[in-house]
Amino acid sequence: MKDTVTSWLRTVVPGAWAALVTVLLGWLGTHAPWAVELLDGLGVDLTSPAVVAFVVSAVLALWYVLWRWLEPRLPAWATRLVLGSNRPPSYAPTSAGGVPDITSLSADERSLVNDYRVLEGRGRDLLPDADTSGG
Repeated sequence: MKDTVTSWLRTVVPGAWAALVTVLLGWLGTHAPWAVELLDGLGVDLTSPAVVAFVVSAVLALWYVLWRWLEPRLPAWATRLVLGSNRPPSYAPTSAGGVPDITSLSADERSLVNDYRVLEGRGRDLLPDADTSGG
């Protein structure tokens, strides 16, 4: 599977699970009398867009942290189920400062960088036109 698909799955699948958990929490908050009383006592209004946005964000963050922690301890099928893929995508190598090391650019990318440098006033053709990396 391509890294693009892997990264997409590992973003969307946890989001879908978080949405499901949020729906279940919302149902619990409106159908369980003790939960309704507790939320009313805390002044939490589950119909408020701000509360809903906070709950969705918090559930997504907790879901992702929990399953990333559990990932090395789970069989591959379980990781695929909850995170979308049992392997993280690989990314470009990075320098010591954490900046991606770009080893080759397409002709269009090179042209874009050169055009941007002209706009900045740094001159043209600071990048060579020929891709010598073979890519």
